[in-house]
Amino acid sequence: MTLCRVVRPCFQTLKRGKSISSLSDYRDRSFYKYFIDIQTRWRDNDIYGHVNNVVYGEWIDTIVNKYLIERCSLEPLQSPSIGFVVSSYCQYFSPTSYPSIISAGLLIKKIGKSSVDYQVGIFEDNQALKAAAMAPIAETKIVLAEGYAWILLEAVIICIHMLITGMTMASVRKRFFSKEFYEKHFPQYKQLGKVMKPDGGYPDDGQGRLADKLSDEDWFTFNNYRRAHMNYLEGGFAVIVPLLISGLSYTRVAFIAGLVYIVAREIYSQGYRRSGSKGRLVGALTLDAALLTLWSMALYTCFHWGNGLSGLQRLLF
Repeated sequence: MTLCRVVRPCFQTLKRGKSISSLSDYRDRSFYKYFIDIQTRWRDNDIYGHVNNVVYGEWIDTIVNKYLIERCSLEPLQSPSIGFVVSSYCQYFSPTSYPSIISAGLLIKKIGKSSVDYQVGIFEDNQALKAAAMAPIAETKIVLAEGYAWILLEAVIICIHMLITGMTMASVRKRFFSKEFYEKHFPQYKQLGKVMKPDGGYPDDGQGRLADKLSDEDWFTFNNYRRAHMNYLEGGFAVIVPLLISGLSYTRVAFIAGLVYIVAREIYSQGYRRSGSKGRLVGALTLDAALLTLWSMALYTCFHWGNGLSGLQRLLF
């Protein structure tokens, strides 16, 4: 299962800013963010005409596992790891019987380092505002799979790619700001050995005294290389942060968008270095499309995890 979708319930369902003193406080339907409808069966009733206690356990297992399969990409038959329920119990408030269609709600109470505490509420129907029964499931072990690790790998690759893009400046500096360049334009450089050395034109970054001595063609070439690198630096956080956030909810799409961005960024840099600002068009349009995709998914993830405007209202007030 992806890290994103295991962690997301915490932000969707944890109640912030309010102290909950007793289990009965969780009877309110508004606490639960994930629901499924379950049709009761004739055989669910006991001799007293009420749903047997054992059936509640089946309902609890059903909603928890359905959530993990649908929202967390859990594959029970293929997963190399297994989760264990180490503690659970049920508190009853009102009877339920066939032929009712019950509504089961799921709440994430706490996420630990290797466990999750669930709260399940059983509602008589879709209109019920108070739970007929509730079952805390403590310390359910959740094992994370490798999906989100590829998003992290992409973030590392972007950082490395950014560094490599900057390293291409070294060859240009060495070619343009050679020892011969210093001897021709700054014959006194030996007298200024402490501050001026034939070391590639440092600290000139394209607009200083050294760059002014370059020919027009060399000046444009040098600054095209520089802008390709600086643009990457300027946009680094703009891609890494939304990539990490959107990957929590949309791992596959975020991974693809990240790949598109990396390839487009290389096209952008190559075009800029060869042809100047006109050569960046194809790469710019492509990487901007990838960025818009990541930004949109990241914004939706933040808004969705925060429970929308109602969550913002609870945070502020």
